[in-house]
Amino acid sequence: MPPAAAPDILASHVPSDARPLTLAERLVVAASVALVWVLAWGHPLYPPDEGRYGSVAATMADGGSLGAWIVPFFRGEPHLTKPPLIYWLQALGVEVFGRTAFAVRLPSLLATSAALLVLFAWMRRGFGTRPAVLSVALAAVMPLTLIVGRLATTDALLSLAWIAMLASAWTAIGAPTAPPRARSLAVVAFWCAFAVGLLTKGPAAIGPLGIVTVWLLLAGRGRDVARLRPFVGLPLALLPLVAWIVALALDPRTPLGEAGSLWWKETFGRALGSANLRPEPFWYYLVVVAAGAFPATTFLALPLYNLRLGATVAAFRAGDLRALLLVAAILPMLAFSVSVGKLATYMLPVMAPIAALAALTLEGWLRGTFDAPVDGYRPPEVRRTFAIVATLIFATELGLAIYVFDRAPDLLGVAIPLAIAPIGAWILVGLWRRGLRLRGQGLAVAWVAMALAWTLRFGIETRFLAPMGAPALLERVRDLFGTDKVRVATIGFDDPTIAFYNDGRVTFEDVDPAHLLEWGSIDETLVVLVPVARVEALIDEHPEVTRRLEPVATWQRFFAHPTRVFVLRAAHPRGPHVATP
Repeated sequence: MPPAAAPDILASHVPSDARPLTLAERLVVAASVALVWVLAWGHPLYPPDEGRYGSVAATMADGGSLGAWIVPFFRGEPHLTKPPLIYWLQALGVEVFGRTAFAVRLPSLLATSAALLVLFAWMRRGFGTRPAVLSVALAAVMPLTLIVGRLATTDALLSLAWIAMLASAWTAIGAPTAPPRARSLAVVAFWCAFAVGLLTKGPAAIGPLGIVTVWLLLAGRGRDVARLRPFVGLPLALLPLVAWIVALALDPRTPLGEAGSLWWKETFGRALGSANLRPEPFWYYLVVVAAGAFPATTFLALPLYNLRLGATVAAFRAGDLRALLLVAAILPMLAFSVSVGKLATYMLPVMAPIAALAALTLEGWLRGTFDAPVDGYRPPEVRRTFAIVATLIFATELGLAIYVFDRAPDLLGVAIPLAIAPIGAWILVGLWRRGLRLRGQGLAVAWVAMALAWTLRFGIETRFLAPMGAPALLERVRDLFGTDKVRVATIGFDDPTIAFYNDGRVTFEDVDPAHLLEWGSIDETLVVLVPVARVEALIDEHPEVTRRLEPVATWQRFFAHPTRVFVLRAAHPRGPHVATP
C-alpha cells in the first residue's frame, strides 16, 4: 500500500450535503448561541475596563445633545482612546435599560451570538451541515468566547466584524459554487464589516485583510485580492471613521493634538512597547490560545507532533477554505506575539477558525476516516486527551476551593458539581469504540456536560461577585445614611464602576489624601473608601484627615483586599476614629 497522502488529515472536505438540521442539531445551535447570555447580567461590571466603558456610555446617554454623542467623555475630559461605535451602542442600551450591567453588555452579547451564527452559515456552506454544527458547538464553550464575549468592551464587536470579513472574502474569492450575485454581495459585506471594525477598534480591523492577502499569496493567487475591489471599497469603508474625525475636529472641546498622540499610543505604541503596558514573553499567546480555545485545542493536528511539516506546508498552499482557516488561526498569533504589548483578549477573533479546524477533525472521526491506519501520521486523539485535561481542570478548581475553604466555605459546595464536565468527557471515551453512531452521541453528552458546567460557573460568579460590586456598596451606604445623594472618594484604588452606578453623582477616584478635606461639606455626606492595607499608613501620614473620618462598614471589592468604608464628618470632627486598621 502506498503511503497515505498529507490531505488525509488536512484535506479540503467537499460539502457532504445541504440537508436540513435535525431537531438535535437545531437544539445544539440554539443552545450554543444562547450560552453566552446565561446570567450575563447577574453580577456588576468589572473594574476598571467595564466600568470605564459603561461610564463613557452613560455620560453620552445623559448628555442630551448631539455633541455628547460625537465626543465621548470620561470624568469630564474627552475620552478618545477608541473610536465611538461601542460607546454609541452601549449608550443606546443605557437609554433603554438604564445604568445596568445588561445595558452596556448587550452589544457584546449580541455580537458574540451573531459571530457564532456567521460561523455556522460559513462552515455549512463550505463543509456541510454537521461540521457547521460542530464548529459552533466548540466555539460556544471556549473560555475566551464565554468570558471575553460577554464583557462590555470592544472585543466581541471587533470579533464579529473580523469573522464577517473572512466569511465574505471566502464567498467572494474562494467559494467554488457561489453565483456572481452572491460574490458581489459578499464584496459589499466585506467592506461594510471593515467599516464596523474601523469604528470599533481602528487599525485592528486591518487584520482580516492581511489574512486574506497572505492566504492568496501562499496559493500563488495574490492578484485575486483585486476581486475585493479594494480601491473602491477601502475609501468607502473609511468614510464613517473619517466623518467622525472631522466632527471631532469641528468640536472646540476636542484637543486634536492630544488625540493624535493618544491614538498613536493606543495602536502603534502598544505594538512597539511605548505604551504603558506590561510586556509579556513571545510564547504568551500559545498559552492563551491553548487554554482559551479548550476543548478544541485538544482536537487539533499540530505540525511536527502528529503531522509532517511537508503536509502542513501543502495545506497552507492549497488555497482552499481549510488553508484560509489555518492562516486565520496562526497569523494573528504570530503578529500579536511580535507586539510588545499583549492582552489575552486580542485572541478572541482566533477562536472561530480554531473551532472550525477542530470540527473538521471531529468530522473525520465521526465518518471513520481515521480508523484505518494512516501511514506516517497520528490523527489527533479526541477522546482521552480531552477527558484528561477536563479532569485536571476540575481537580485544579476543587483544589483551589479547598485552599480557600476557611475564607469561602461555600465555594467547595458549588465547585463539586463542576465534576459534570469530566464525567461527560469520560462517557465519551467509553462510547467511542462502540460504533460511529455512538461517537456522535458521546460528543453530544460531553458537550452538554461542558455547557452545564459553564452554567454552574456563571451561577458561582453571580453568587460570589454580586456582593462585591459597586451596587452593593452604594445600597449599603444609602441605607446607612438614609439618602441616595452620596458622594464617594477613593484612596489607593480606581474603580469607575462606582461612578457608573452612582447615577452620575459626583465621585472622586483615587484622590490625594492631603486634598481630601477640600471635598468635605457641612450639609452633604462624603463617603471615603480606603483599602484596609492602606489605613495604617493613612493614619501615620495624614492625621488631620483621619481625625475627620468615621468608619461605618467594610466592603470586599472585586479580587482585592477588604476595603474600609468611612464617612467624612467635615463640620465637627469627633476624634481619631481610625486608630485600628
